[in-house]
Amino acid sequence: MVELNETFFIQLVNFLIMVFFLNHFLFRPVMDVLEKRKKRLKSFETEAAGLKAKAEKVVADYEKQLSDIRKETAEIISKARLEAQEGQNRVVSEARLQFSRQVEDGREQIRKEAEEASAAINKEAKNISGRIVSKLLGVEV
Repeated sequence: MVELNETFFIQLVNFLIMVFFLNHFLFRPVMDVLEKRKKRLKSFETEAAGLKAKAEKVVADYEKQLSDIRKETAEIISKARLEAQEGQNRVVSEARLQFSRQVEDGREQIRKEAEEASAAINKEAKNISGRIVSKLLGVEV
């Protein structure tokens, strides 16, 4: 059994002094370091979360800008195609109109030349018939 003598009390005092010194010089500093480390990690986590949120916002803004640029590009291309189609239609229409005018001018010229040729043939026919009559009748007509 345990004897309660002065050695026991000396060891008890020695133990309590040792606990005090260990607590003061070892346990508290270690606990303080662990607490500081915990606070620093929490700070890093908070900062990382803030940076992540900021990065996500930047990515969202970038994607929105990219989407807006794509829409604007599609609108510009669509507008350019429409303008090109309108220009093509206008040029084709003008070419058809010009072609129609040229055809009409050609027809008019052919009609005039046909009339002139007909008039020339009629004149020549009258001339020839007059000579034939003159030769047949012996009189100049």
